[in-house]
Amino acid sequence: MEIVYIIFLLTIASITYYGLSKKKRNTLKKRNQVLIGLFLRINKHLKIEDSSKDEVHLVWISIRGTIRINLSQYGGIIFISIQKGVHDFKSKRKDWIFLDVMDQHLIFNEVIEDLYKISTDWNLGKDHILSLLNESNKSIANVKLENIFFNYNRAAAAYCLAYQSLNAIKKKQSLDDAESFEVLFFLCMVTFERLKKRSKSNLMSMFVNYLLYFLETRNLLIEIKDVPKLVNHRIGMYTEQVHVVKDDFNCNFGVLYYYFFVKPLGLKSASLLVVSQQNKFSSILMPILVELESKLLVLENQIAKSK
Repeated sequence: MEIVYIIFLLTIASITYYGLSKKKRNTLKKRNQVLIGLFLRINKHLKIEDSSKDEVHLVWISIRGTIRINLSQYGGIIFISIQKGVHDFKSKRKDWIFLDVMDQHLIFNEVIEDLYKISTDWNLGKDHILSLLNESNKSIANVKLENIFFNYNRAAAAYCLAYQSLNAIKKKQSLDDAESFEVLFFLCMVTFERLKKRSKSNLMSMFVNYLLYFLETRNLLIEIKDVPKLVNHRIGMYTEQVHVVKDDFNCNFGVLYYYFFVKPLGLKSASLLVVSQQNKFSSILMPILVELESKLLVLENQIAKSK
């Protein structure tokens, strides 16, 4: 009971801090002028539609559809999303996150490389995207690679790794926003359990803040009646599942599958009768968990070298 109470207090404190910390961000547009300029080159019709202290929106609207590039920052991380919409059809969206200390040319290079892979499907103009990619590859050849992982941004770096693992899963398994949140929450708990012994910073509090930001930017907060209760439940439940998976790679994935795909954002107890496609998803998840563990070890080594 005491542990549950402590987690609940931590959740309340994190949610309170989340609301306050949003007012303390530095101006994104000023800090990322190079990156914004590079994104504007994706399409000559792109214009800055709106910008605020922590967000910049680039938009092109035509009879053929729309392109929206959204950049935002929170907690030492830059969040990037690109949406391509065609009238009367569901829009396509792709997301990236990066540490805000990462070189802006390197950030653009990773994004434009991913866009080239989907340029035909998204009708972005493959030749133009390839030209931008070639230019970007030349520009990053002169970028001096430096360690950007430090104790102060440990939580941000770890969350980026968890998010990258989510994107790796989404390449093999279709996930909507609610499902993505649940999978990301679990990956954050995997990350927390791996790093908590060495970290002096409050990883859990920061992870909760990042997860709340995910919910906010996907307009999911309004769908949750009791946010502290949900977060508190997921911390306990997913932490337990981390240990279950760690102890037995051949374990039953019924609980995870239930909250990931059957009742995302729900609070009802999992039904262990749900077994469809569990084996398929576990075969996707397990290699990514192994890879995440390996990346977290590298992260810890990089942070140790920076001290």
